[in-house]
Amino acid sequence: MSDVIQFSCPQCHGETFKVGTEVKRLEDFDGAVCTGCGRTISEKDIKNRAAEIARKLIVDALKR
Repeated sequence: MSDVIQFSCPQCHGETFKVGTEVKRLEDFDGAVCTGCGRTISEKDIKNRAAEIARKLIVDALKR
């Protein structure tokens, strides 16, 4: 498993964000702003992405 998690804006799929602090924890990304469209990333967006990752890991594990 990778230590890097890809995250894209739910609105424009941009991958560049302006954050208020160095991201060290999940909570640090809450409130980040997409530089592509200006959408503010919410805790719900982060949780939705985490659920997508978990589903993929489960499906991949069941295929083995």
